[in-house]
Amino acid sequence: MKFFILILGLLIANYGEGYKVAILVPDMSGSQLMFNQRVAETLADAGHNVTLIRLQMMDYGEVKAKTRKDIHEIYANGILEDFDYERVKDIQAKNMFADTSIWAFLSKESREMFANISIAFAKGCEGRLKF
Repeated sequence: MKFFILILGLLIANYGEGYKVAILVPDMSGSQLMFNQRVAETLADAGHNVTLIRLQMMDYGEVKAKTRKDIHEIYANGILEDFDYERVKDIQAKNMFADTSIWAFLSKESREMFANISIAFAKGCEGRLKF
């Protein structure tokens, strides 16, 4: 009897429907978007209904990427009014081509910047998800 239930369960799972999947993408760079598009394409090829929610976090130009027609895209503005984006840009510009150790990201300034960006991302998501 247990064997029959196992076989029946596997057969039902094989004919199951696809899930509806939403992928939240910080729309800051083409590489992040392209990676998440590949994930979305893989899920869509497996029969899932996939939606990319592109959350614009910083006031950059539009990140352009070609998305397949079977993947839905939603653009959301996650830019916060009370966040100091200029400070983040200044820190990034200062460190961009600096000859620093791989462990430099452990400095207090870097940890603070990553923490602030994470908080901004969470608040941007929260602001979009409130109804």
